[in-house]
Formats: sequence, C-alpha cells, structure tokens
Amino acid sequence: MGGDALRGGLKGWGVWNGPGEQASEVPVEFPDGTTPVVARAEIHHSQGAPCSLQAVLASPPPPLAAGDCFFQHIRVRLGMDLLFCTSGHELEFGCCPQDAWAQLGAPGDLTYKKVDTMVIHAGQPHGASEFRQDYFYNYYHLGMDILFDGATHRAKKFVLHTNHVGHADFNSYVKCNFVIEKPDSGGAGHDGEGSRSDTVTADSTWEEVQRCYGQSGRPAVHMTGAASNPFGPTYFFGYPNVTFEIMRNGHIASVTLFSTAGEGKDASSQPM
Repeated sequence: MGGDALRGGLKGWGVWNGPGEQASEVPVEFPDGTTPVVARAEIHHSQGAPCSLQAVLASPPPPLAAGDCFFQHIRVRLGMDLLFCTSGHELEFGCCPQDAWAQLGAPGDLTYKKVDTMVIHAGQPHGASEFRQDYFYNYYHLGMDILFDGATHRAKKFVLHTNHVGHADFNSYVKCNFVIEKPDSGGAGHDGEGSRSDTVTADSTWEEVQRCYGQSGRPAVHMTGAASNPFGPTYFFGYPNVTFEIMRNGHIASVTLFSTAGEGKDASSQPM
C-alpha cells in the first residue's frame, strides 16, 4: 500500500478514517475508555507507482466463474417479491420456510424476534393458543434476513443489509447487492439495471433516496446497545412498503421490506 493510501486511510495509529468519513464522525474512544486499534492492514502491489486507497477501492473486482451467484443483483419490487437475478430464484411475501430452503438453501442461523412484553400479556381470545414468537432466517452470506410470522409461518418482512463501516452490525453480513425499483418507474430489467433516478441501491445515499421517493416525515431514532456502541444512533424513515435505516453519514445501513394488506400471500402489514 502506497504512502498516499496510508495518509488517506489512517489518521494516526489505529483510527480508521476512510473515504467520505469526517473525523468528527469516527469514534476515537469506546465507552470503557479504550480506543480503536488496527486489526488488519492490507498490502497491495502498486508496480512502483503510488497507489491511493481510492484507486484500490475503485479497481474492478476479479471475474466470477459462470453461474456463480456471489454478490448477485437482488431486484426488489415493493410489496411483491425479490428476484435473485443470477440464480433466477424468487421469494414472495407470504412464502413459507420451505420456500426459503428450496430457493436459498439453509439459513446461517435462526433467531427469535424481541417481543414487547405488553404484546405477550395482551388479552387473547377465548381458546386461543399461547403466544408464538416471530423468528428470523439469517442469510449472512446474502446480506439479508427473512422474518416469519410465528403463528402462520409465512414471510412478512425482508431485511437487507449494506454492511457499511460505522454501523453496529458491520462485518456481520455480506453486503446485499439490492436494487429497489420505484413503484411508478415502469420496472427495471431483469439484470437489475436501472437509472439512478428511479432506483435505490446499497450504495445510495439518503439524499438520493429522497430524490426517488420524496420527503419523509420525522424519523424514529434507534440506539443499539448504547453502552457498547460507539457509532451513535441510526434513523428509520418510512415509506409505503419500505423502511430505510440511515446512518449519521447519510448512508443506508439496512432496508426493511414489508407488504400492505392484500399484497403477497397472506402477508402482514405490521411495521418492524
């Protein structure tokens, strides 16, 4: 790695300050008083010429073998389905766990959704069975989660992760290469391509989201693990059938997809 890369990527020993990051937004001290330290340094051959970090990040990725589904485009039609463009697989709202296994394979993990205790202790109709907790299929290698209803075992939400630096879930998921179509855009091609003005991707900023969907109302402020999270809160902005989690630097942290009543197969319209 050339000197320019070190000067552009590391501001002092062990503190990461990558492209687009303001020094004031990078945590320099954790709640316990310790500071971030270098965990890994990558050395790149620059053939004798200076090599900046921006040039390394902008270099094209190596080609994939024919039929390889790594980092495939996921085309999202809001309130309807997700199309995996390379493999040709498709998941709809209201699909069952067997559909997910058949299309995507076994999930990396199964986790149960945290439930409001007021919901658990709410009055139940006479003869109703005990409360059944909703659960997630976690597909870390695809950068996505599927939320199933604990009673009907039907998919009611999809959560897509961008894996941006500066988020509490960084490096827990592979970046999800999604393309979300604007409802009235006429649809993008099956290769996931579309103009930047009518689609939102994992690399879109909050300004680009607003240009596509219009202004949103006041956000819900979310603070995960305040005692151990040095990155600050994120902000949830809602639109019909989609909620965007936005970081302080304006990048998308995650996208939650859901379906309004009557769309999809027995889909739930409850927000996350």
